[in-house]
Amino acid sequence: MGGECAFFLVSHLCPSADPCPPIGCHRQRQQPSRDCKICPLKPISVDILGAMFKYVVLLILTLSFLLFLIFNPYVPGSFFQGSRDEAIRQQSPDLVITVKTTRGNHKTRVRQIVRSWFQLDPKNVYFVSDVTDTGLNATLGGNLINSHCPVGHSATALACKMNRELRVFVERDAKWSCHFDDDNYVNVPLLKELLLSMDETKAYYLGKASTAEPVSIPDRPMPPFWFGTGGAGVCLSQFAVRKAAPKIMNNGFRNLAARLGLPDDMALGFLMANLLDIELTQISSFYSHFDELNLIPIHELPNQHVLSAYTHPKQDNLVALPYLFAQQDDPFKFRSLHCFIFGQGCPPNAKKVFDRLRTEREEADYLRF
Repeated sequence: MGGECAFFLVSHLCPSADPCPPIGCHRQRQQPSRDCKICPLKPISVDILGAMFKYVVLLILTLSFLLFLIFNPYVPGSFFQGSRDEAIRQQSPDLVITVKTTRGNHKTRVRQIVRSWFQLDPKNVYFVSDVTDTGLNATLGGNLINSHCPVGHSATALACKMNRELRVFVERDAKWSCHFDDDNYVNVPLLKELLLSMDETKAYYLGKASTAEPVSIPDRPMPPFWFGTGGAGVCLSQFAVRKAAPKIMNNGFRNLAARLGLPDDMALGFLMANLLDIELTQISSFYSHFDELNLIPIHELPNQHVLSAYTHPKQDNLVALPYLFAQQDDPFKFRSLHCFIFGQGCPPNAKKVFDRLRTEREEADYLRF
């Protein structure tokens, strides 16, 4: 080849007349002839390097933004959200429940729930407490969460635990998420039937008001709002949880409650109504200890989504169902309710008691007509 170098071209043929073609030509030097000289590489200009760097940075930023839209569940109405929602809707649990409790109730109230309605859906019921309890956590299958909040029932402790419950809602991303207190009895199948009859892709905040009128915050020019009392439980749709997520994370809810000086359930109502424009939808069959529970007809108990209980040396507030167990073993009648509604964990005398109740009701109906 004379004084020229021989090149093997990878992508295209370099000009044969130029023994030292531009650096843009991909090449691999073959065995040169004896009189072939080594060709020096021509340096890339600074302008080309700068342009390449800009293109790489732009590509990285574009890909990052696209991934953010695709995988971030808290971007309502994003271009990719509809298809993504449809995909994970098949994977999301139908219902996740959190129960707010405290150290002093682990061996009393929590124990009564564990022996009754917790058994209806143990994988999706979480207890949010203020301490670590390895024994209870083992009983719950790992579903005890230490919120690291102050121990007790102060407003600060309750708002802190509610923030942790809301975080569970965000993390689990269920179709429906519900909060209850440790003095609630929850008819999980009936509750799930109610919730799944509604559209979780719409904004729902379900509960029961404990006030006769919407509440206002003194010295704040905010419109009055209804809130669901925490004692009867509240449920949020998947869309509502996603919409609230930016206000929840990084202790956002706890800080909001402290700034407004509101208890946790009122702060949640404020967040939903005034900040997210999600009004309370009232569910009459959510009962708290503020309601007169003994006025609910016994035969109507299986039709209530949430019941409650309150015991006091002077006066109890309990359902009218007779005790099926010793009072000290079933102070809230949760085990009795569970036997009556689901026929689970019943004592030997249960059938006799239920037959008597049925006879009394038939006689009452006969006398009424």
